Amino acid sequence: MDTFQIFQSPWACSDEDEKKYNELMKKIFELQLDEISTVLISMMSLFSSTNAKIHDELRANKTQEFFTNLMKKYIIHHVGKDAACQLLPKYIFMIAHLEEMAQIMVSKRLNI
Repeated sequence: MDTFQIFQSPWACSDEDEKKYNELMKKIFELQLDEISTVLISMMSLFSSTNAKIHDELRANKTQEFFTNLMKKYIIHHVGKDAACQLLPKYIFMIAHLEEMAQIMVSKRLNI
């Protein structure tokens, strides 16, 4: 699914923002997440303290670490240890992509 199927252009303040959002979305779709890994990534993202001020940051970090370890175990079980060692960093980096996409949606979309 492409963003043009979701958002009618123009929806962002600039063409560059729309292109960046589309690039990030394509990178996420390239990972071909199944339902379980999607839920685990969602939970890892939910407890990310990278771009948010969290009241109990230590607890959020521990919770994120818990879900990251679940993700690691899950992908090792499904693709093996060698492939998981290459895949897990991509999943973790995807959190930064999701945060950047959220930032574009919050601060760089057109207010109609």
